[in-house]
Amino acid sequence: MRTRRNKGKRVCRKSRYAGGIDTIDTEERKSRRQFLSRLRAFLTELAVTAALVAALFTLLLGVTVQHGTDMYPAIRDGDIILYLRTRDILNTEAVVYEAEGEIHSGRTAACAGTKVGSTGDGQLTFDGIFMPVSFEQGVFQRTYAAPGEKLPLTVEEEHYFILGDNRKEAKDSRVYGQIDRKRIKGRIISVLRRRRI
Repeated sequence: MRTRRNKGKRVCRKSRYAGGIDTIDTEERKSRRQFLSRLRAFLTELAVTAALVAALFTLLLGVTVQHGTDMYPAIRDGDIILYLRTRDILNTEAVVYEAEGEIHSGRTAACAGTKVGSTGDGQLTFDGIFMPVSFEQGVFQRTYAAPGEKLPLTVEEEHYFILGDNRKEAKDSRVYGQIDRKRIKGRIISVLRRRRI
C-alpha cells in the first residue's frame, strides 16, 4: 500500500498491483483445493480397490508357492499356485491341502467309500482297479504303496486319498493318510511358472 500526506493526514491508496495479487492468490487456492479434492478421490478409490482385492483373496481365492516336486512336471518347485477356495472337490482334481502343518499340492485319487488296495508287487488299486498311468494328467509312473502302508483301507466319509503326480518321489496320502475335506484349501485353477534367471 502506498501512503501520501494530505493536509497532515495519512491517506492510503491501493497499489495498482493489489487486485492482481488477490486474483493470483485466489487462483492458487482454487487450484490447490482442486488438487486436494482429486487426491482425496484417488486415495478413496485406491482404498476401496485394495479392500476388494483383499476380500477376493481372503474369501474366494488363495495363493501359495509350490515347495518340492510332488506334482512335477505339471507344477514345478517354486511355481506360484492360484487356487479357488472350495471344498466341493471331484475326483482327479488338482488341489491344495494341509498336512502335518504344511501346505501341499496333489490330485484327488479316491473319495469316500473307495477301497484302496495293492497288488502282489505293491501297485495301488482302487476298488480292485489299477491306478492308471495318465499322460494327459501328467502321471508317467506306476503308483506303488508306501513301505509299511496298511492296506486295504476304505476311504472314510468327508475324506480323500490324494496322490502327487510325481509318484516315485511325492509325499501324499501314502505318507499322510486320508485327507479330511476340511484340510483341503481349494482347487487349483492356475499355475504361474517362475523362471530361474
